[in-house]
Amino acid sequence: MVEKISVSTRRGEFQIPKGKLLGLDQVPMDKGEQRWGSGAIVTTFWGIGVTVASMMLSAGLLLMGLNWIQVMIACFIASLICVVVFLLNGVVGKNFGIPHTVQLRFTFGTRIGTYIPTILRAIAGLFWAGIMTWIMAQCADGIIGALSSGWAALPSFPRTLGLFVVLTGVQYIFMHYEYKGLRYLAVWGVPIFVVAFIIAIIWMYNITGTWGPVFEAGSKYAAWAPTSVFITAIVIILGAWTTLFINISDLTRATHLSTKRLGVSIGIGWLGGMLMSYFLGIIVLSMSVVQGLGEEWNPVIWVIKFPVVGLAITILFFIFAVQLTTNLQANVLSPTVTLCNLFRKLSFKKSSAIILFISLFTVPWVLLAHASTLLQFVNNFGTVLGGIAGVMIADYYLVHKRKLNLAEAYVNGGIYSYFRGGINYLAIAAFVIAVILAASFIDYGAIVGVVSGFVVYIVLIALGKRLPVIRRGV
Repeated sequence: MVEKISVSTRRGEFQIPKGKLLGLDQVPMDKGEQRWGSGAIVTTFWGIGVTVASMMLSAGLLLMGLNWIQVMIACFIASLICVVVFLLNGVVGKNFGIPHTVQLRFTFGTRIGTYIPTILRAIAGLFWAGIMTWIMAQCADGIIGALSSGWAALPSFPRTLGLFVVLTGVQYIFMHYEYKGLRYLAVWGVPIFVVAFIIAIIWMYNITGTWGPVFEAGSKYAAWAPTSVFITAIVIILGAWTTLFINISDLTRATHLSTKRLGVSIGIGWLGGMLMSYFLGIIVLSMSVVQGLGEEWNPVIWVIKFPVVGLAITILFFIFAVQLTTNLQANVLSPTVTLCNLFRKLSFKKSSAIILFISLFTVPWVLLAHASTLLQFVNNFGTVLGGIAGVMIADYYLVHKRKLNLAEAYVNGGIYSYFRGGINYLAIAAFVIAVILAASFIDYGAIVGVVSGFVVYIVLIALGKRLPVIRRGV
């Protein structure tokens, strides 16, 4: 007899069989363990929204031709869309206490079908891990350079590359040892980071007496970009968060809030964090022009060149801290768990070592060389991953009508195995078609991906309901 564990979820009691499909971090969270309230959700999403990468994207959109008002409106619209998608996909985690790796099984199949979207999401996480580690290396380089003239005299790229390698190893240490200080940095790092940036900006305003040309009516930054460029900007912002569209249940599985309160809490935290981050990015670029630094879209470089050394070091330290805590939780952990579940003989330590080693080859210095390169990178990933989110949403609400048998997600050959090998070919076909359509309209990639994935999957399911495995699964 197969041993089972009892789980009490918001959608009923389930007996989960212990087997190969009950891998690392895939045990459903009992509703008694779901302790996150509104405060935890608001602060979590606010912290995720306030990032250096978001500041870079907002500056990049300015350089793409939008004025600052258009950038903020695009950020607001895109953030609202994000909140809707987060809620639509996130309620599955809340209702059943499961991570995204299990949620994907209901749609794509329990085995091979699930591997495809989880691997794609993990690859995106790897690239973001490399980008965030490079930003950490730039911060460390700035701090050391401010304290040591000898270090600052060395060639820039080799010293940053060396720090990039070292900090990749440091993150491995943090992955496996509990440090109370790291938890405190996660809680307090973001607000201190924001306050320090605001102080630096006000300081610079007092010196220059202006907020810079971005906010001046007669400057080149005041022109309104065409509607098509504005829509593309919204799509690029969405593309940056398609990874979170897919794995949002990893966060929402911890909450006990009702769906309405969850949506409001996500909205408050996310909109606040994103708007704050984008506005800071706009001001930093504007101030850099005033200071004669050119159109500096990377806020870390702006801080390194800030005239008040003590304040610059403080800001760099907290940028470093925020990047460290966010990177481990958002970008390193997910690919590590994915690798563990793909190759069950690999331990968590070995998997994390492999993931961090691979992240060394993601060439983040190339992706961050120009604003246009980063924008294109974000848009490309949105084009690929958007279809997965669209298929997931269609499957839960219109195909399964919010009724899932959680225990069957852990059974080889169960109703969610669909075809042989545990793969739902209709979901995979819908995803592939969505990617092709999104790539055909690349300027609107993420939106086309989500919508076409949603629509095509519904059509394919309607056509495939004569198949016994589909009827049984839905």
